[in-house]
Amino acid sequence: MGEVFRRSVLAIQRLFNQVDPASAVVAEDPVDGGDAPIFLIGPPRTGSTIVYQAMVRGLDLGYISNLMALLPRFMVRMDRVHRRLGRPMPALHPGKYGFVPGLWAPSEAGKVVDRWFDPDRTGEERSAVRRMLAALSGNGGRPTIIKSPSLVLRLPGIREILPQARFVVLSRSPAFVAQSLLLGRRDPTIATDRWSGVEPADFSAHADRGLAYQVVRQCVELTRAIESNLGDLPADRIVRLRYEDFCASPRRAVLSVAEAFGLMPSPALGDLPVRFEPRDRQRVDQATWAEIQLACRELGACPATGTPA
Repeated sequence: MGEVFRRSVLAIQRLFNQVDPASAVVAEDPVDGGDAPIFLIGPPRTGSTIVYQAMVRGLDLGYISNLMALLPRFMVRMDRVHRRLGRPMPALHPGKYGFVPGLWAPSEAGKVVDRWFDPDRTGEERSAVRRMLAALSGNGGRPTIIKSPSLVLRLPGIREILPQARFVVLSRSPAFVAQSLLLGRRDPTIATDRWSGVEPADFSAHADRGLAYQVVRQCVELTRAIESNLGDLPADRIVRLRYEDFCASPRRAVLSVAEAFGLMPSPALGDLPVRFEPRDRQRVDQATWAEIQLACRELGACPATGTPA
């Protein structure tokens, strides 16, 4: 997504970034039962965009579309329209740093959900978020799945507002996560503020070590934050999914989530590809790759061997 368009979307979001008034009369009960929301969590660049698309296609789940994310104040009502239209979605798309084109395509809705789970929210505001998610689930009698890399840093707030929330935790070889983060930070078409929302607290403190070390540390620290905040969850509220395993068998991976959470597969599950080609190849020069490998060893992450692209 072009930066001018992205910034225009964010400006509109700021104007309409309130919960939908249509949710005000909804009871909060669904978010504490079988329709408790599901959060797709992991460090950025762990394959969450393609996994997110596979989940909303292969399972009977609600989700936030690009159109809904654009105008959060009308989100519940737009979701009702989407349901009446038969929930049309564009074809699977590799995405561009989390963005999938199409009005009804699954959206990260990062700025919206960041605000929902802001730790400074009042009790009344938290109740409004619960009713909003209850309304989205009630529209189709299905749980809502939410995906945004920045939510790794919002886990305490999520668990406080939604005690019964469920989580799909993504992981990927740290070296390839770091490589992808490094290439993203070098990409001149991507605004630097895109990454600031998923930086661990001490990210800038290690600037003297170089960017390769910083992105490995980013992956490691965010993974630790996930384990610290979700490590006590029972097995029926957390599924761990490796990017490499998902690529090897997307349908089986999606079914594993369905079985763990008691979800209904959708007819579109059979339309998912038999496998995806993982993008785990060395794409940086050899000197940079060696820096990533060294940082992985220093920080206790398992280095990966990469075939040069």
